[in-house]
Amino acid sequence: MLSQIVSELDEEFPELKKVLLDERNEYMADRLLERDFDHAVVFVGAAHVEGLTERLEEGQTEREELEKSSGIPWLKAIRFGFPIMIISMLGYAFFGIDLATGTKATSIWILANGFAAMLGAIVARSHVATWLVSFISAPLTSLYPALGAGMVAGYFEAKFYPPSVGELEDIVYIEDYSELWGNQVGRIILTFALVTVGSAIATFAGAGYIASIISGV
Repeated sequence: MLSQIVSELDEEFPELKKVLLDERNEYMADRLLERDFDHAVVFVGAAHVEGLTERLEEGQTEREELEKSSGIPWLKAIRFGFPIMIISMLGYAFFGIDLATGTKATSIWILANGFAAMLGAIVARSHVATWLVSFISAPLTSLYPALGAGMVAGYFEAKFYPPSVGELEDIVYIEDYSELWGNQVGRIILTFALVTVGSAIATFAGAGYIASIISGV
């Protein structure tokens, strides 16, 4: 029964399945593969078992291939290099220029990321507490490649404002994206997606503005 529901979700709403299951499976598998152990017991929802198992097998193969390679994947270099660049610019603003410039650059980073992420949460019609969580987490998670503001906001919304059983059942019958706002599962998905987009836009825009401040001094 569960496999059939997952299959129908993949056929009717592939993007929805990607957010609800595939991306979470990938995240959990990556975190597990980072650990060094021989055996582990993992508690996950039944809908995640098959996908998580497949991702773990794929990840193990990729890990073995990566260990054989001496080069660093360029995507990984960008993923970790960008936060390092931001931190370096903020550090230079403080210690290479002056306190006022550093304070201004840091304020721009916090406010740009915070408000953009919070706007995403507002548009997703999440709860007010999630707006605050989005605002606080975005400036920090933007500097930590393994965790995004959308993940934090989506998790918070799902943890403290979980959907009803009826909403979980109804999500597979949604035929239009506009209907997502009327279902708490949909709002959780929208929170994850829109907060992620808002934070990403603010990250690049904020980085550019900080660079202009530093170069203009």
